Amino acid sequence: MPGAPGALDKVIRLRPSQGSGGAFNQKEEQVANSQTIRYGDIVSLSSGKVQQSIALPGSNNTASSASGGTLPIYGIALADIATNSAGTEASTGRNTIPVAVFDSNLELLVRIYNATPSSSTQAALSLGTTYQFVRYRGADANTWWYMVSTTSTGEFKFVEASAESQTSDNYGMVWLRTILSDTVRQG
Repeated sequence: MPGAPGALDKVIRLRPSQGSGGAFNQKEEQVANSQTIRYGDIVSLSSGKVQQSIALPGSNNTASSASGGTLPIYGIALADIATNSAGTEASTGRNTIPVAVFDSNLELLVRIYNATPSSSTQAALSLGTTYQFVRYRGADANTWWYMVSTTSTGEFKFVEASAESQTSDNYGMVWLRTILSDTVRQG
C-alpha cells in the first residue's frame, strides 16, 4: 500500500529478496489463544503458535517502545484472525493463518520512525546497519502499523532506500531484511 511522501501513514509491503527466484516462503501456522492478528502484523512464536510480537500502544497517536534489538520474530501475518480463549475464530472455527516467514528470501518496506520527524529520513539510516522496530497506534485502536526505528542494533537490516520517498522526506520508506540470528529469527 503506497503512502504519501513525508507523511506519517501506514506503509508495509513485502517482496522476495534479489536472487530468491521470485518468491518468499509462506507457512500456515496455528494461532495462539485470545489473539487479534491483522494482515501485516509482525508475529512471533510462543509454544509453537503465532502471536503478535509487540502489543498495540494504549494511547492514540503514539509509538510503542522500540523492539529492543533481540526480540524473537517469526514472520508477517498474511491474513486477519481473532481467536477466542480456545484458540479458534468464533465465526469460522479457523485456528490458522498464512505467515510470510522471515528468512533470506523476505524483505519488507516500512516507514522510518523517530519522535522528531526531521530525524526520520532515509539519510538518518546507514545501509547495512541493523535497526529496531516499533508499532505505531494511529487515531484509534483499529489504526496501526509498524515502522523501523532510528535506534540501531536491531532485528532488521537496512538493505535499500525506497524510490517512493526522497532522501530528506520525513518518515521516509526503506526496504529491510531480518537478521539471520538464532537469537532473533524463529522457526
